[in-house]
Amino acid sequence: MTPEQLATIAAANAAQVERARQTAPQPPGLLEALGEGAVQLETAGRLVELAGDVGGLVLSGLRATGSCVGAVCDLLPSLD
Repeated sequence: MTPEQLATIAAANAAQVERARQTAPQPPGLLEALGEGAVQLETAGRLVELAGDVGGLVLSGLRATGSCVGAVCDLLPSLD
C-alpha cells in the first residue's frame, strides 16, 4: 500500500470514529441521575408501604379468624 492509500484509510477511519462519537448516546448528567435515583427510592417506598398494608390486612384476617374460632369453641360446650 502506498502512503497516500494509508492516509486515505486513516482519514476515513477517523471520520467514522467521529460520526460514531457524535451519534452515541451521552451518559446522563448529575441532575438526571439524581432524578432517576429519587424515582427509584419513591417506588421502593411505595412497595414497602404496600407490603405493610398487605401485612396489616393479613393480621386483621388472622385476628378475625381467631375470633370466629374462639366463638365456635365457646358455643361447642353448650351443644352437649
